[in-house]
Amino acid sequence: MRYKIGLFESTLIVVGSMIGSGIFIVPSIIASRLPDSLWVISIWIIAGMITILGAINYAELSSMFPSAGGQYVYLKETYGRLIGFLFVWGSFFVIQSGTIAAVAIAMAKYIGTFFPFISEQNVILDYGIKINWAQLVAIFSVLLITVINIFGLKWGAVIQNIFTISKVLVIVLLVFFSFLFSNGSFDNLLSKGNVQNFYDLNLVLMLVAWSLSKVFFAYDAWYYLTYISHEVKDPYKNIPLGMIIGTLVTTVIYVLTTVSYLYVLGIDGVANSFDNKVAEQLAKTIFPLFGVYFISLGIIISTFGCNNGLILTSSRLIYALSLDRLFPAIFSKEHPKYYTPYISLIFQSIWVCLLIVLGNYSSLLTYVTFASIAFNFLTVLAVIVLRFKNPNIDRPFKSWFYPISTLLYLFITLLFLIYTFLSSPKETIIGILIVISGLIFYYWYLKEDKKINS
Repeated sequence: MRYKIGLFESTLIVVGSMIGSGIFIVPSIIASRLPDSLWVISIWIIAGMITILGAINYAELSSMFPSAGGQYVYLKETYGRLIGFLFVWGSFFVIQSGTIAAVAIAMAKYIGTFFPFISEQNVILDYGIKINWAQLVAIFSVLLITVINIFGLKWGAVIQNIFTISKVLVIVLLVFFSFLFSNGSFDNLLSKGNVQNFYDLNLVLMLVAWSLSKVFFAYDAWYYLTYISHEVKDPYKNIPLGMIIGTLVTTVIYVLTTVSYLYVLGIDGVANSFDNKVAEQLAKTIFPLFGVYFISLGIIISTFGCNNGLILTSSRLIYALSLDRLFPAIFSKEHPKYYTPYISLIFQSIWVCLLIVLGNYSSLLTYVTFASIAFNFLTVLAVIVLRFKNPNIDRPFKSWFYPISTLLYLFITLLFLIYTFLSSPKETIIGILIVISGLIFYYWYLKEDKKINS
């Protein structure tokens, strides 16, 4: 009998997939460019509100189409198979696989805190392509999580529950002890940075877009639950609620964590944290004797749990594509005993390991940021399109505050896309080209599929 997850597990998949390494690093990156602490806090609140608006609108779509593949299905049903395919192409092969690779490397680096030989500088193989200990550990973690998820959704969900609860407890402890720290001050929440000339509206909007692009990385994955819609109990209710509750919980955690950084370190301390490791700087400040080990363990737990959620959900994308005969049929095969898309899981792990070895996934992630947000824009726009196109289709969950919530998300996201393009035109164009490159395989595969079935 196929195992299915409930609301609690669905919510933990959302929270666990969202909270990775971003909250431990991104606050330092944006603090170096923003004028004061309130701006830093506001960016995290704004990003959280936008994400919640997105979740409210995705909730309607998920209740209409509780099928494997989630966002792919919404785009396909609204705009046609080509747009759905290009979404999977960019998401699976670059965005998600690249994120899994990056998170695995981040985890390996922090394991190096306890075992110093695990380092990117410690090369163990050099045959034209160098492989270091950090890459080897990262590869092992990806393979381990893949095997766990092949053995059934239940085991993947159990691991997700354990690691999500553990990482949230670590963050809560860090925040709690931060506010007990005697040298911390609420005055730091009003501290000014070294940024000058922040009064030109065009400059402000470009800087806000730049900051949001970094923060959205930490908020990403809130919609990954939709990829496993067919494996959720009562998906009409649990997927919408799981996404909304999960994004709300994560937003609160992110804002409180950012406030704790600023309370203890002030904006300059946050901005000047070595290598942007602001969580490590905070832990060393409030726990001088063991702070580095405490936060390193927390980040290892966080990144492992994050990758479990990403690997569990992302593998369902090409599985769904294969079911629609837009990808080789073998990828829709399920394990005869565990009912998991094991071929897709294995293929995904091989691709991720290749990205880890090649080491060029970071640049790819930068290139596809624009495309990723653009697909989110199209998906939320689908709520409006489908209300006109298919008004009679059953909508067990309707977007709250429609059309205000939908139009507000679209307006803010469109501004973000415009100013991201203006601030980073080269990366934006490359990202679009990477997604469009999927056209070659799409038309080639359709041609080959016709030959096979003619």
